[in-house]
Amino acid sequence: MRFYTLLLLGALISGVVFNLAADEVYSIPKEKLDPAAIYWGDPSGFGNPACVDYNALIECTPECKEMKKKKLSSSDPASWILMSDAADRVSGAIARVAKDKDYDLICAKEYWKDLKLGVTAPDITGLVKKQIEEKE
Repeated sequence: MRFYTLLLLGALISGVVFNLAADEVYSIPKEKLDPAAIYWGDPSGFGNPACVDYNALIECTPECKEMKKKKLSSSDPASWILMSDAADRVSGAIARVAKDKDYDLICAKEYWKDLKLGVTAPDITGLVKKQIEEKE
């Protein structure tokens, strides 16, 4: 009986150690930190990152399409309101996808490439676009 207890205890301990090793936590070095390129999460502690093409997401919003349709320039006050609404829409879609898919950091695609952290971060621009289109 004692043998089986020790065997079970050993299995539990090795399982816990294996889980800890599988759940690595990464961080972006302070000297490379760009808060404007972080759209979701904590750059000082993450394990499941993703990246997006923010400009492509803005371009697919109804607000941006309306600006193009009305041919509003960036100096037009109406465009400021629409761009603010587009940014809010994109931020909300990023947050929904992050929560749904368990991503704990989402940042700009080019920024992520430049960081060279050795961690893979999938491009989820397509998922976020779908979320934006569903909420139109």
